[in-house]
Amino acid sequence: MSTWRLLLSLISRHPLLFTANGIFSVVLTSLPLAVGLITREFFNALEPDAQARFDVSTIVILYVVVQFIVSFVRNGGQSFESYLRELIAARMQRNAFEGLIDSPPSRARPSMGETINRLRDDVTEILGPLFSIPAMTGQVISFGIALFVLVRIDPWMTVVAFAPALAAILITRAFGGLIRSSQRGQRESSGALTSFLGEVLSVIQAVRLAGTQDHTLNRFDRLSDVRRTASLKNGVVMRLVTGVNKGSIAITTGVILIAASQMMRAGTFTVGDFSLFVAYVAGGTVSSFPETFASLLSSVRRSAVSFGRLLPLTPTGDGRALFGGEPLHLRGGSHPPQRVPQTSTQPLERLEVRGLTCIYPNSMVGIKEVDLDLPRGTFTVVTGRIGSGKTTLLQALLGLVPNDRGEILWNGRVVEAPWEFLVPPRCAYTPQVPRLFSDTLRNNILLGLKQAETDVDGAIRLAVLEPDVATLENGLDTVVGPRGVKLSGGQAQRTAASRMFVRKPDLLLFDDLSSALDVETEHLLWQRVFEMQDVTSLVVSHRRSALRRADNIIVLREGEVDAEGKLDDLLRSSAEMQRIWAGELDSPDSASA
Repeated sequence: MSTWRLLLSLISRHPLLFTANGIFSVVLTSLPLAVGLITREFFNALEPDAQARFDVSTIVILYVVVQFIVSFVRNGGQSFESYLRELIAARMQRNAFEGLIDSPPSRARPSMGETINRLRDDVTEILGPLFSIPAMTGQVISFGIALFVLVRIDPWMTVVAFAPALAAILITRAFGGLIRSSQRGQRESSGALTSFLGEVLSVIQAVRLAGTQDHTLNRFDRLSDVRRTASLKNGVVMRLVTGVNKGSIAITTGVILIAASQMMRAGTFTVGDFSLFVAYVAGGTVSSFPETFASLLSSVRRSAVSFGRLLPLTPTGDGRALFGGEPLHLRGGSHPPQRVPQTSTQPLERLEVRGLTCIYPNSMVGIKEVDLDLPRGTFTVVTGRIGSGKTTLLQALLGLVPNDRGEILWNGRVVEAPWEFLVPPRCAYTPQVPRLFSDTLRNNILLGLKQAETDVDGAIRLAVLEPDVATLENGLDTVVGPRGVKLSGGQAQRTAASRMFVRKPDLLLFDDLSSALDVETEHLLWQRVFEMQDVTSLVVSHRRSALRRADNIIVLREGEVDAEGKLDDLLRSSAEMQRIWAGELDSPDSASA
């Protein structure tokens, strides 16, 4: 869809607001016409031979009144435009952010820094034409009226005055492709630098431990040089366009001065006529027309670039998705997220997976034709050596990575979008490396849920986190730091487990939860999980305590199911299970090497 059609679609969402803004712009750009006419009458009143319609005192009063109206309209229009601009920007940012959340997790996304750059800067650029169009409309109306008035005074002088302005418009139009490419280069280089900074700041400790500060700084310098060059190029292009416009004003003013002096000597041109030409041509009505036209063209070019950068953030790649959605809550209290309602047909009775296959692009690594059968209340363990596909299996089940084929059935019904369906309160997932926020331990567990509606203490107990909470300075209100750096690896994993337990899902997915736990804590955690009523668990683990408790064990080898069954049976029949039980966890390739 073209940029113009997208912009018109946005305007159609708020027709009254944009109409009001257009009226403000048209009135504001038309009022200088009245100021010019009043100025002409003032000078004519001072000239003995010229005919004036009003006396000087009346003209002065009219001038003051018009200037007061100009000031009122300008301030009111700017306030209204600021409100409308922030309203539309907030809606677009909200919709783009929702698109990121609602789109399949397996979909390719920009980096964190690049995403922030697009939500901030590209949204602002998209709005440019929306507010240049009303200004341009007012300029066209004023331009036409000014042309009519000046032609009636002197047609030849009008041609001389307007010719440079029209030439500037044509020259500006020719710069369209250059404006677009320079804007794209600046945006992309700024996004790359912002993305790099975000990534570095998030792993600054790893950079220090690896001793790669010099390499990181060199990379930063290279990206900065690219951004500096792109910004310089864009600045030169924009100043060149501005220079053409301002140069046309200077040329026009000079030509008027030369031609008017000759005509005034001949008595065919009054001082009032001269002031009117200067007011219209150099004062803004005519002179600003090329500049406004150039601004509109350049803003449309920049808007097209920014639309192209924002579209990947929408679920369908349709720019119109940025403009709709629920109204913004600009007043009143916050609106907490609502839990997914669970009807009587939703509680899990059996989860089945048939032929699930996920191969990573440009490799043969992944999982192939995996079948699972998880009746309600069972404890299933997926085990295997490093690189056998255990984590990939869980991520493919949840839709976090793209599946090549296979079916997932919840109570016999196919799950079309697992990333939307397998969420609390149906399913909850604790990854191998949990994500914590720089907030209190309590808020990291609740993540927006109301404490009065949850059992935080029970979730903490299930995760065997209560002894740790007792030792923290502020208990549950202790701030854990960025990514939970103030917690140990085991505490971070159990915090994530508490987050999962507090949502009371039907299906629990653990990815090697006990890897950072001591034997005693791990034993107690599994014991408490088994105390839960009718909870189905799918656990990735190689720890003996989990394997002993399993109702069913799935042994993966190179992405395929090598064996399945009870522990005792597998230890007798499966060579791969025997190696895992003996502690041989390296991948077959590394073991052979």
